[in-house]
Amino acid sequence: MSRAKKWGKHIGRPPSAETAEKFLKKPASQRIIAAINEGLSLRQVADKADVAINTVRKVKTLLERKMLGMNNDFICQLRAELDVWDNSPTECDGHSRILSTILFNKGIEHTIWCGSLQWIGHGQISPHYWIELPNWNCIIDY
Repeated sequence: MSRAKKWGKHIGRPPSAETAEKFLKKPASQRIIAAINEGLSLRQVADKADVAINTVRKVKTLLERKMLGMNNDFICQLRAELDVWDNSPTECDGHSRILSTILFNKGIEHTIWCGSLQWIGHGQISPHYWIELPNWNCIIDY
């Protein structure tokens, strides 16, 4: 085997031709994703989906990589669309409405929140608006 390895031959299992997307669409992966979304621990997810814990780890890693890539692309695109508003006299309510319109037009689920913000050294800002993207697990606050 060491001689074969020196000659550049592959040692071990053949590389998988299966893409991450294809793997995540499998029924077992879908059961894992559903259990992860319930907030269960890795062992609980494995038990509920009736799979090995390493399969749960693989699905979770693939989901995180997918989300990171999507988040980066999404954030860059969103920044480009919002740059024109940076110097406007728009407050958080206006920015939230603009952003909500962009997200709605892209079909991205989101929630606009209204509350107050305690800014240390400056007092309380009320009302204050921000947007939550539940499927992306992030908050956008202008």
